[in-house]
Amino acid sequence: MQRFLSVSYFVLVAALVPGCDFQAVEDALDDFNVVIGLESVNTVINGTVVDASTGNLVPARLTFSGNDAPAIIDAFSDPVSEIDADAGIVTFGIVNSVVPSPASPVEIVVTAEAEGFHETSRTLRITETGDASFNITLTPVSVTAPIRGTQSSFSSGLQTTGGTVQQDALIETPLAAQSTAQASLAVPAGTTPLTRSGAPLSGALTTELRVFDSASGTRSIPSGARAAAGVANASIVGATYFRMSDASGSVVASFRGPQGKSGSACSDGGGTSLRILTRDAALVAAFPSMANPTATVSAWTPADGQNNQVASGIPVTLDGDALVAELCFGGSAANVDASALGDVSHGVFYTYALVPGGGATLETGRLNHQVSISNPSASAVNAVFTLVGPGLQETNGRQIGPGTTVLSLADLFDNASEFSVLSGASFILTATSPTGASESTVVSPSPLSGASTLNMPSNAGLETYSVSATLQCPDPVNQKFEVQVTTESLDAVSAFYRVASSDDAWTLVRRADISRKEATSSSISIEASLSLLPSTNYAFRGVLGDDSSETVQMTPATGTAWTVTLTPDDVGLTCEAR
Repeated sequence: MQRFLSVSYFVLVAALVPGCDFQAVEDALDDFNVVIGLESVNTVINGTVVDASTGNLVPARLTFSGNDAPAIIDAFSDPVSEIDADAGIVTFGIVNSVVPSPASPVEIVVTAEAEGFHETSRTLRITETGDASFNITLTPVSVTAPIRGTQSSFSSGLQTTGGTVQQDALIETPLAAQSTAQASLAVPAGTTPLTRSGAPLSGALTTELRVFDSASGTRSIPSGARAAAGVANASIVGATYFRMSDASGSVVASFRGPQGKSGSACSDGGGTSLRILTRDAALVAAFPSMANPTATVSAWTPADGQNNQVASGIPVTLDGDALVAELCFGGSAANVDASALGDVSHGVFYTYALVPGGGATLETGRLNHQVSISNPSASAVNAVFTLVGPGLQETNGRQIGPGTTVLSLADLFDNASEFSVLSGASFILTATSPTGASESTVVSPSPLSGASTLNMPSNAGLETYSVSATLQCPDPVNQKFEVQVTTESLDAVSAFYRVASSDDAWTLVRRADISRKEATSSSISIEASLSLLPSTNYAFRGVLGDDSSETVQMTPATGTAWTVTLTPDDVGLTCEAR
């Protein structure tokens, strides 16, 4: 096995940080040790795990499953079935004997677990060697954590006497710009909240309620809830999280309505109503084509991982500028099969899958629509890409190299899952630069098929930084590094960047955008070119396996060719006689 010092990690970060305080970077890397046995890896997978509330990286345990999981190796080319991503960012590889291609893709399911968050998974589908990337967004268990595309309510005002609610109660999430959806729980007087075993709750009740809208909110729904119909966006109408408990820890699974009431409406029949309202403009605009749509509702219980259908044929109606669907528990108009619920102790995610009544139909498949992205800049440019349509909103930050890059939407958004899309509906793909400039294109005929072109937005306001970082022994003819460094070994490290102190997604510096790299027995040189905001603090992260380190540096006021010459001592390398 080869010995390789993680100096390449430092140099890659240095190469991407114009005007670096290299001593600060060196200090940040003091915890890196000598790495044994790094070899060339043809396919490297780079991943981040982030908090849906803050955008910050989350330390998580990653486990791998799927038919191709045995092909996963760590940075030392050893097979692994799980990795502790202690910093929330990780790289691993595919064994070189497995060569991914469009005809023979490598498919892997990555599952992330972290304390204080709901477990979630991401399906990776790798069709070529080189770089692949993924992002897993973890939703906090606490409903008080703010998340884009959601609203929440935490209430302790509901009281029972002898197990029965004494007054009508309404608990609802606020309507705000952060989300296009609202959820409300209406409990009539005389209702008895019941546990899964049928026992009544007692005393003061705590209610936790969160609504996920059908646009950006769907990205924060844990994968166990989203996969109700085997598709990533099963919750086309939206989703609600609900948990009601008493002081003893008993949790509601169903409600028994007051005696003597009957009627076709939930409130008239004495039922408890859980109502979702969505003002998703794309979904509302598509409503006339759906001919009396309904929703099929599934319930994911995080405590045991069950995801069971609990209702079907729930009418989806238009109320002004919003679509509304209502679940009814108990009473004469009950439409929920509470007996199908799993373990409700950690609450329930209810997802609402759209079923058109006629006219428009739902099509299911991967995001195979091909996009030709044109970047007239001479350097790689980062942009945030967003795909928006009825019940679907995907977002991803990605670096695009000069010239024309052709990607499927699945590759652009690093998401190989299957999606359900409304036939004939309008879907818009937008690229937004760090300056806020944007360009859009219509995705037609569908995100699942066809092709389109997209121009990158103007790079006015960005500066191009061409950076070269080199180091060599003082006497390269007669000296060499005490450890072996090879050009191939430089592929084992990765770098990510974003504007410092922001909730922007971390962007991977892809292997194709590094213009030159070379390692000899006595020197290392890496060159890269990036378009970035001038005079702006950027956070850069170098990653080797499950180790990473971060440095924050301000870009120069103008773009420049920046050459950095280092001595081996700057990065902890020692030269010795040949």
